Amino acid sequence: MPTQMKNDLLLTLALCFVTSCGGGSDPKTLTNDGSAALGAGKYAEAAESFEGALAGMDAANPDWMRAKMGLVEALVHTDPARAKTEFLALARAGTSKVTDRDFALIGQKFGQAGKLTEAAEILNAGMEMHAASPQ
Repeated sequence: MPTQMKNDLLLTLALCFVTSCGGGSDPKTLTNDGSAALGAGKYAEAAESFEGALAGMDAANPDWMRAKMGLVEALVHTDPARAKTEFLALARAGTSKVTDRDFALIGQKFGQAGKLTEAAEILNAGMEMHAASPQ
């Protein structure tokens, strides 16, 4: 087989491999994949999917908040310190849509994961930021 033909064949195979690996997944698909992995307890895989989704969209995207909260929830299990930092930064952002229920949810996730100090810090921050809330 001539050299040019071999090179063309190798390039074609490489392109097929790259496109079959899901590298071109859109943010919505990655967010859905992250949610499925999260539900299956595959936290590192979920975090990776959510991070990929977030890299491909901005906060104006309707799926952005779902991906961000999913990332935080996955990080509770893989990197609790980062989960707390990411969540509190999100909550303190001027354009944040983090509600008192979000604080309760993430606090609960920390508690279920046995991270009681982080759970208390999240819940206390939520009470400060949403003092008028009945939660």
